Amino acid sequence: FGMRNKRKCQDIHLKKRMLQRYNIDLNDELKRNFIKQIQTNQAKFIEKQSNRVTLWGVEYQNELLILVYDKQRKNIVTVLPKHSHELDENNEILLKEKPENYYLEIF
Repeated sequence: FGMRNKRKCQDIHLKKRMLQRYNIDLNDELKRNFIKQIQTNQAKFIEKQSNRVTLWGVEYQNELLILVYDKQRKNIVTVLPKHSHELDENNEILLKEKPENYYLEIF
């Protein structure tokens, strides 16, 4: 197996979830753009899940996407569903459910 395969699995999963949850057809360029936003802190940092996993908010087509980022593989693992978060009065992102519910199967 190895790293390469795991990353490929993550990519397939992410593509599927983007389509399913937001009707976004994720291509490589868009994904690279999201990763760049995360790496340059243009995305909104939400929280650290573990040494390897962080959550980020990214705006795309008037939609707030909560992305799960794997630091070790420098890859986005999945996108949380719309109902998993809301904004408070200060526009801070509140998670309504445990994010792990959505990505554990991919690690």
